[in-house]
Amino acid sequence: MFLVGIPVVFLIGVLYALVSGLTTVFVVLLMIQTDSGVLAAWRRLWGSIKAAWKQYLAYVVIALLLTVAAGIIASIAVSHTSIGNLRFPSSRTWSDDLARRPPWPVYKRRRHPTGIVYWKPMRPEPVSRIVSLAPPLNSRSTSS
Repeated sequence: MFLVGIPVVFLIGVLYALVSGLTTVFVVLLMIQTDSGVLAAWRRLWGSIKAAWKQYLAYVVIALLLTVAAGIIASIAVSHTSIGNLRFPSSRTWSDDLARRPPWPVYKRRRHPTGIVYWKPMRPEPVSRIVSLAPPLNSRSTSS
């Protein structure tokens, strides 16, 4: 029963789109032009469709192709934008810009397992290490 319902719903959708599209494009204009109602304008359009059915069929096919093409282009644009907003470890992301810190005190760049970049302050060097790297104050020169 479910598999039979899918084509029926698809057919109803196509018929609705066809009637809605023809009403918007042709029937409304006929209603304005002749100052008549919807049914009178549809009767007039139906006579025109019977007389020149090839032209109306060409219009419907071209409109369908343009609608499908516009949908494909829109989906490509949306997917391109969405993929561009994903964070990849090898690329610079908006979180890198938000995580910028001034150079002093010294910060170390870290990446959380979730991919978010943050800056962690480094522990200052112990004073004893800084002093031991400096040259001794009482060093004598060897020049004579």
